[in-house]
Amino acid sequence: MNLIKLEILLLRRSFIIGGGIILFFTALLGSLADYYLNNAELLEAVEQFPDAVIEGFGFHVSVMTSFEGWTSGQIYTYYVLLLGCFAAMWACASIVKDRDMGTDEFLYSLPYSRLHVYFSRVAAQLFLTSTIFLLTFLITVACGFLFSQIESVRTIFFIMLAGYFIVLAFSGIGYILTTLLHSERSAMSAGVGIVMISFLLNMMAGMDETVSWLSYFSLFYVFDTKALVHGDGLSISAAAATLGIYIAGTALGAFLFKRQDVVR
Repeated sequence: MNLIKLEILLLRRSFIIGGGIILFFTALLGSLADYYLNNAELLEAVEQFPDAVIEGFGFHVSVMTSFEGWTSGQIYTYYVLLLGCFAAMWACASIVKDRDMGTDEFLYSLPYSRLHVYFSRVAAQLFLTSTIFLLTFLITVACGFLFSQIESVRTIFFIMLAGYFIVLAFSGIGYILTTLLHSERSAMSAGVGIVMISFLLNMMAGMDETVSWLSYFSLFYVFDTKALVHGDGLSISAAAATLGIYIAGTALGAFLFKRQDVVR
C-alpha cells in the first residue's frame, strides 16, 4: 500500500491535468449535443464529410438522433483518445522513469521485490484510470439530463465502459514497452504514439474498402458503438479481447522486468 500511495502521489499532477482536460471536453461536448441533434442542415453537411473523418471521429448521422448516439460518436472518441494517451504514457513510464531519474539503485535496495514495485504501479494507475472513467460517465449522464434527453443510462454506461476497456488495452501494451525503453521522454512519446497510430489506422480503414483491413490493427475498431446505441449489449468477445491484451501485456511486462538488469 505504501508503494501504491507513493505512485498515486507522484502521478497526482498528471492525473489532475489529464482528468481535468478529459472532463472539460466531456462537459463541453455534452452541453452541445442538442445543438447538433436538432440541426438538420448541420447533419446534412456532416454527411458530406470524407469517409475517413466520419469513421475516425464518429460522425455517424444514422445514430445522431439521440443523446446516446451523440455520446457514441463525439464524447466516446475524444474520451478514448485522451484517456488512452494518458493511461499509455503512465504505463510506458512505469519502470523506465526510475532509470531516467537515477532513483533505480535506491529503489531496488529497499525491502521490496521487483514485482512488488511493478504491480504497485499497475494498481495505482488502474485506480487513477478507473476514477477518470467513472467521473467521465457521471458527467456525461449529468450533461444528458441538463442539456438534452436521455433514454437509457445503461446504454451510456456500456459506451463508456467499452472505451474504458480499450484504454486498458493501451495500458497493457505500455507495460511491455516500459521494460524496453531507456528514457521517460521516449516513454511519453511511445504512449501517445500507440494511441495515435491506432486512431489513424481506423481513419485510414474508413477511406476505402481496399484498405478496410487496416481496421483490424486498430483498437478503436474493437467495439461497435452504433450497435450499443441500437440496444445491443456489450460484446463479450470484444471485452475479452481488450482485457486479454491488458492482462497479457501486464504479465509479459512483469516477466521481462524480473529478468532484466535494472541497475546501471
